[in-house]
Amino acid sequence: MPTENKTSFEKFERVIPLVSHIAQVIIMLLTAGGLYFTVIPLYQKAAVDEQVAKQQLRLEQLQRTVATNYKKMRAEAIRQYVFLAGVDCTGLMTPIPPLGVRSTGADLNDKILAINVSDCMHADLTTATLLTALTPEDREALSVSVNNIAADIDIARLAAKVRNSAAKPPFNAAGPLDLGLGEFAEMQLAVIKKFGATDNQVRAAREQMSVNTQRNKMTVQYTTFARSEIGKLNQLVWPKNTD
Repeated sequence: MPTENKTSFEKFERVIPLVSHIAQVIIMLLTAGGLYFTVIPLYQKAAVDEQVAKQQLRLEQLQRTVATNYKKMRAEAIRQYVFLAGVDCTGLMTPIPPLGVRSTGADLNDKILAINVSDCMHADLTTATLLTALTPEDREALSVSVNNIAADIDIARLAAKVRNSAAKPPFNAAGPLDLGLGEFAEMQLAVIKKFGATDNQVRAAREQMSVNTQRNKMTVQYTTFARSEIGKLNQLVWPKNTD
């Protein structure tokens, strides 16, 4: 019996280290598996998140740069359009008859006041090349503003046209200075009289000069107003998603 117990104990002693080694191997495998299935994926995810964050930051920087450049381009496009419409639609490019040459058609005031500002400004929208780069939202906002501004200018134009056609010399005017013509007109009248014009002819010339002066002033007031209104496009409030 003692021999059998001893043999069993010896076998048990030999088995314990083996079991211990097997347990250590299992623990090592479980640890490695834990690292592989938990720690490594977490590290990889953190690395990916870091790269995504860097790319997102880079994207935001690029978006800000693009937005800044777009705003600069848009401002330049509007500036060019304002200049173009201000020249085309207010008569700045209307030819002036040479001095001493009698015009047979409509005079300069009539030509300027005959320009349909709404048609002119919309025509210039298609010829200003930079405007084609605007977003649809900005083009729509610009078109609406052009409609409103052109309508206001055309109302002023028609009113100036009526006043121009109704211009008359003031009554009881004693001479050119009383008519507001100035020294140059007085010199012209003196030249006319020197070349043999009658008093009635001089008076008619004086009255016509007075009418022309009034019409010129009214036209200048209108064109100044028109260019000022067109210039308001430089301060146009753009849609929030494009500003």
